[in-house]
Amino acid sequence: MKLPQKTWRVISAALLALAAHNACAQAELQLEAAPQAEAGWRAEYGLGVIVNPEFQGSEDYRVLPVPYIDLRYVDSVGEKYFVNVPQGIGAWLLRKRADDGSRSLDIGVALAPGFANRDDEDLPGLEDFGPALEARAYVRYGAGPWSLQASFSQAVASGHEGFYADLSAARRGRIGRGGFWSVGPTVRLGDSGYNSALYSVSAQESLTSGLTAFDAGSGLESLALQGLVSLPVSKNWRWTGLLRGGRLLGDPADSPVVQDETQLFFITAFTRRF
Repeated sequence: MKLPQKTWRVISAALLALAAHNACAQAELQLEAAPQAEAGWRAEYGLGVIVNPEFQGSEDYRVLPVPYIDLRYVDSVGEKYFVNVPQGIGAWLLRKRADDGSRSLDIGVALAPGFANRDDEDLPGLEDFGPALEARAYVRYGAGPWSLQASFSQAVASGHEGFYADLSAARRGRIGRGGFWSVGPTVRLGDSGYNSALYSVSAQESLTSGLTAFDAGSGLESLALQGLVSLPVSKNWRWTGLLRGGRLLGDPADSPVVQDETQLFFITAFTRRF
């Protein structure tokens, strides 16, 4: 069964935001205990509710329940393999740890679904495109309470056919026993292929949509500030809440496709570890 593009877009946005912060905060905080943990696969499943723009640049929001599925293989060094919707199927090829555990560096690769898309139901008269298959490289560095993370994504089949990079920094810490918080900025940059797919309006599309023709070039797409709190509610269950406020920049902000340059996002979810 083919899911509507609106459903793909909203589900992916929720999973990407939750996973990005979960990987940045939870994985790093659990790293201290990893050498004592038994090697093997860890599974986490759950259900969340999000409030998210109907499309990137939309002034209208929608509320939708979304699933969360995450599988990770952990050994004495830490996370080694992962299988989930936002990060895809991949592995950490380089995992460096300081002897005192104060610093870490991980470099990984993956094949992942890319969900950036455009639906002609939202923007009549514009060409739509569906989810892409993306080749990705991940880099993350942790030093004490701080973490830096970068992901580089290139569409290799269908979708936007472009390249984009996400760069983020976060300050994280513990809340009691088993809880944690994370807060920091994130920025996305896209090449001309990526930005054009989402924000350009061709001469033909201008005639059919009534929007002014526009050519979005490469450069910054958005800058956002994100905050996350995750707390255990029982031995195996966890509650997580994430709030993000962002602003479209550069050519994307000037695009006639965009109705509101300010984009807000919220998710709350309960997950269970197996």
